[in-house]
Amino acid sequence: MEKMLAYIKQISKVETEGVLPLTQLYTNSENVCNNDEKLDWQFKTKLLENAPESDKDYVIVPKTV
Repeated sequence: MEKMLAYIKQISKVETEGVLPLTQLYTNSENVCNNDEKLDWQFKTKLLENAPESDKDYVIVPKTV
């Protein structure tokens, strides 16, 4: 606790007059949103067809522990 208080005392001595508060780290970035797109869910069927062993919607794998 003493080390934390000593550090706070140390950083309180830093001159910050005229320094604007930091509101975000990257000022030249833009918010990128992706459009919702319908995905092709055929990979599930293909995955189950190619699995060595499956049960309904699940791939059965050997026990490892």
